[in-house]
Amino acid sequence: MNNLFAVTSGKGGVGKSTVATCLAAAAEQLEKKTLLIDLDEGLRCLDIMLSLSETVVLDLSDVFDGHDVNSAIYPVKDHPFIYLLPAPAFYGRIDEDSFGDFIREATLRFDVVIVDFPAGIDLRLYKQMPDTTRFLTVCNPDPVSIRDAGVVADRLFEIGKTDNRLIINRFSMDYIKSGIYKGIDDIIDSSRIKLIGVVPNDTQILINQAKGRLIKRGKASKAFLRIIKRLMGENIPLPKPKKI
Repeated sequence: MNNLFAVTSGKGGVGKSTVATCLAAAAEQLEKKTLLIDLDEGLRCLDIMLSLSETVVLDLSDVFDGHDVNSAIYPVKDHPFIYLLPAPAFYGRIDEDSFGDFIREATLRFDVVIVDFPAGIDLRLYKQMPDTTRFLTVCNPDPVSIRDAGVVADRLFEIGKTDNRLIINRFSMDYIKSGIYKGIDDIIDSSRIKLIGVVPNDTQILINQAKGRLIKRGKASKAFLRIIKRLMGENIPLPKPKKI
């Protein structure tokens, strides 16, 4: 079973890192031992989002420098199934070849591995991901974000990474009621990426994130649980837009 997921986005600010952490929280509900890997060198954020910023000493680059990997993997408080490997505090510290080898080993140690890539189309580390990786491209339901998601999909296809799925984050029925889209199918068609899930706009996620907490209930939490179940191979239908 595929257990390696790379979370990507074209533009920043679409909630990509939030999606990564919420998917980990959903995997925990299925009792999956999950490793989150932050790849945003110099701009890491998952340690703050998971209340680990005061705890982190070692990071991914230290593992490549010879430190014990277990010393750089941090358990998330109150979440016994979730672990974090932080990104380096400075840019340019991740060795590409070492990264590829490490990812393959990580999939043998954890039930689920979620890699949070930086926004944009720098393919330096994408190329090191195993062929079994499923890429999850995050967009918001606005035309610019959707177009940029399509650009990411095209670039991934160019380097042979064809297993790509779309997550529409912060969805609101207002986009359909206002006539911007006729329905969710319009968003899918514009991005040219097969849909894996839609997450409703939920301000509680941002509040929890600011407090370093993961969501455990609410419509967004249910949406992420549906997504992780689909990724695990279950046939979970997409609710009608009004019920997302």
